[in-house]
Amino acid sequence: MSHGDHSDHNNYPNFQDHANHPKLSTETSARLAASMIHQSMATGFHFGTEETLLFEFWKVNGPFDLLWSCVVIFAMAFVYEGVKTLRIYLAHRERRSRYTAVRTLNGVATSTTGTPEEDIAVRSGLLNLSHLQQTCIYMAQLTLAYLLMLLFMCYNVWVCLAIVLGAGSGYFVFGWYRSSTAFSVGDHCTT
Repeated sequence: MSHGDHSDHNNYPNFQDHANHPKLSTETSARLAASMIHQSMATGFHFGTEETLLFEFWKVNGPFDLLWSCVVIFAMAFVYEGVKTLRIYLAHRERRSRYTAVRTLNGVATSTTGTPEEDIAVRSGLLNLSHLQQTCIYMAQLTLAYLLMLLFMCYNVWVCLAIVLGAGSGYFVFGWYRSSTAFSVGDHCTT
């Protein structure tokens, strides 16, 4: 049997003919359209207390659920700012330790600071512990960033406020370190 020949399609009655499909009344069509609109995402900011946030199991069914969800979301945004600062702190600490080398002269260890190649104990590489640690923290930071973005995109004003206030509070607590070191790890998630 050749699958390239579709000439026998006309032998079947009502092929691509919707004459036998049930007709919907105008009222039924309107109810279905309204139902589909309510099931889609909101396209404008709203103050609703009935939401599904991120996952089917995270359903908000009233003001009390919304309050607890906002507390959790506030904490997520706060922790996100802390994770960004933690990455900068660890990268700064690693960078400083690279410029402190130990030189042995006649069996006596002396500490030097500087950049001569022979004095620096280079601890870089793909599988070094510091790089693996930075990678894990970066993945956590990226996950939090995308979850917060998706939460913001539900357009619930209370959820958006929880994100902004949580991130602002986190920046207030952790931001002083970032500005005092003037050091950045240079990716889109740290600004």
